[in-house]
Amino acid sequence: MSAPRSQRKSFEIATEHVARCDPAVVMRHLLDSSQWPRWQAEIVATVGPERVETGDVVRGHADLLGFGVAGRASIEEVESNGFTEDVLVGVRMRVTYEVRPDEGGSLVRSRIVTEAPTGLSGRVLGWLLRRRLRSMQRTSLERLARLSEEH
Repeated sequence: MSAPRSQRKSFEIATEHVARCDPAVVMRHLLDSSQWPRWQAEIVATVGPERVETGDVVRGHADLLGFGVAGRASIEEVESNGFTEDVLVGVRMRVTYEVRPDEGGSLVRSRIVTEAPTGLSGRVLGWLLRRRLRSMQRTSLERLARLSEEH
């Protein structure tokens, strides 16, 4: 039996990376769901619009902590400098991306908020999940920057 929602603890992973290109180029790749498998470390395949908008749903497959899982991302809000999505891929996460002009290019930030698993096994899984999400987001932003700089 899981803990009541009010007793569950959430955790946040925040990452940023500089891309040496215009923010509009980064945003083009960020909003194109067909490009997500090219830069998001855990995503294997996606089915969704070429340019996501508020209310869109992207479905696909991912590899998270060594498990292949079906996933979906519900796009909650798209702005000129980023977007927020509600992601369910083994665990539920709220993911926000933000792109800002920076010296020599663009500063890309990501923020993941998710609930920590509960129970004894949940503590172990939570520790693994935090490490994996931190590494995954670092790698993903590096890949997004590289992809954007090439195009």
